[in-house]
Amino acid sequence: MQTVAHVQNSLKPGRWLNSTCKMCLHSCSIRVHVTDDGVVNKIEGNPTNPANAGRLCPKGNAAIMRHYDPHRFKTPLRRTNPAKGPGVDPQWQPITWDEAYAIVARELKRTLDEDPRKLLPAINNFQKLFLWAWPAAFGGNANFFSSVGNFCGGGYHPINGFVHCAFAAVNDVNYCNYWINDGGGDGFSSHLHTAAQAYHVANARLERNMRVVVVEPRLSIGGAKANEWIPIRPATDRQFALSLCHVLVNEGLCDYRFLRQDTNAPYLVGPDGYFVRDAQGRVLVWDVTAAGARPWNDPAPGDLALEGCYEVQGRPCRPAFQVFRDILADCTPEQMAAITTVPAPTIRRIAREFARAAQIGATVEIGGRRLPLRPAAYNYYRGAQGHKYSSQANHAFKLVNFLIGNIDAPGGHVGATIDDQTADRRAGVGAIQPGENGMLKANPHQLHPEVPFSYPPNEVTLMGYFPIGVDPGHLALETLTNPGRYGLDYRPDTLLMCHANPMWNLSGDRARWHEVLRGLR
Repeated sequence: MQTVAHVQNSLKPGRWLNSTCKMCLHSCSIRVHVTDDGVVNKIEGNPTNPANAGRLCPKGNAAIMRHYDPHRFKTPLRRTNPAKGPGVDPQWQPITWDEAYAIVARELKRTLDEDPRKLLPAINNFQKLFLWAWPAAFGGNANFFSSVGNFCGGGYHPINGFVHCAFAAVNDVNYCNYWINDGGGDGFSSHLHTAAQAYHVANARLERNMRVVVVEPRLSIGGAKANEWIPIRPATDRQFALSLCHVLVNEGLCDYRFLRQDTNAPYLVGPDGYFVRDAQGRVLVWDVTAAGARPWNDPAPGDLALEGCYEVQGRPCRPAFQVFRDILADCTPEQMAAITTVPAPTIRRIAREFARAAQIGATVEIGGRRLPLRPAAYNYYRGAQGHKYSSQANHAFKLVNFLIGNIDAPGGHVGATIDDQTADRRAGVGAIQPGENGMLKANPHQLHPEVPFSYPPNEVTLMGYFPIGVDPGHLALETLTNPGRYGLDYRPDTLLMCHANPMWNLSGDRARWHEVLRGLR
């Protein structure tokens, strides 16, 4: 019987090279063994990388077969048949890389000189996220020709940008002890690094007895392996989250210190639904100690009200937390049980377990700093919010986490920015920036700069009409086939694709897409 060490040492003489896996978007760290003959004969996870800790899924291990696939193209190809369409032979001709670079540079320069808007960039490379912002440097091009807005995180990413100034958010597996997984496969099947997260979640369950509660309509892989699976009617996850909020708020299971000091929960809201401000535009709060309103940043100590109704500037107003509490009056577990099919006693029990596991008030020292410890978090992904009212659903999930004070706290719900956090923050250009009235500057546009409104529109996706959305790629079909209807005063003629396939991933009539693509270089 051979040992692992014996098997590894039996590899042909060669060297190990560090790289990243490209078999999916998550880019696990890998080591590749290349023999002295230049042949790849082993791929494994890199044990020095904390992300996947040496683990690699079967797909990553199969990368050798992809590398040596006899059908893999090893040189650039140039189309020689001008005819395009299903079943039409492109008559590809191999060319050198220098020839390919020259052709691409020539065509892009022509487009840039004529009208940068004529370029349709389709970029979906998650290993090189900086490429997603490249079109903006191409004469301000905003024609993001991709499926992101309608098939990916149309509500998920902007809300993370609002709350965390981040592209995504994850539960902190290193400290979390109570993990709610709603409509996502983290640690079991999907969303985050499959092999890596499965390893970390398994360790957390073995070492800390982390409890996993999965909320899913079907008995998914995660549901089958969780401590508890809660079946739910599809597309009612928002109501489930709000019912948890109802219990947390009405049973006093909230982190009130966090809500007062680190959120806009005490900010006064007028009858028009807007914050009440003083003459200088500063949002007001109600100081219980002084029995009066004052600016949010008044340094005077005091007890800020979270509840109640007060008269300020001759009109009634309520703290934002009270407004939320009043909304929750119609979100009782009994009411939401009728919608979600989750029994009311189950809702109450989960909310209480969640709050108890959060250890509100606890702290932990990390790297010489004392930080709040909140080892409970509500995680979610596509299944929970990839449907109608997605933005509102994402807000509801965030509010569950807000109430126990776990936002960006050890053990809690943490934003994952896509910038170089340390360097960018020191330079003052990071994703996280201060905003108005003590809040973070909302940053819903994570993949490229915000697209300003214009008419006629400068982009085929009409992104300027959706100031807090993610590029609605499917609208390109409408604008490109009906330019006059939408005021489009130019005609795109150049398509640049990088790890993308618009023909497959953009919804709409295939015949109309064929018409669009035939007119592109």
